[in-house]
Parts: sequence; C-alpha cells; structure tokens
Amino acid sequence: ALIFATLSAAYIGEALE
Repeated sequence: ALIFATLSAAYIGEALE
C-alpha cells in the first residue's frame, strides 16, 4: 500500500507539473 501511494503521488505530481 505504501509503495502504491508513493507511486501514485509521484505520478500525479508529475502530471500536474
């Protein structure tokens, strides 16, 4: 769950930028 949340946050953050 932790790794998934981290990857999700990184992916979303990159998409927003």
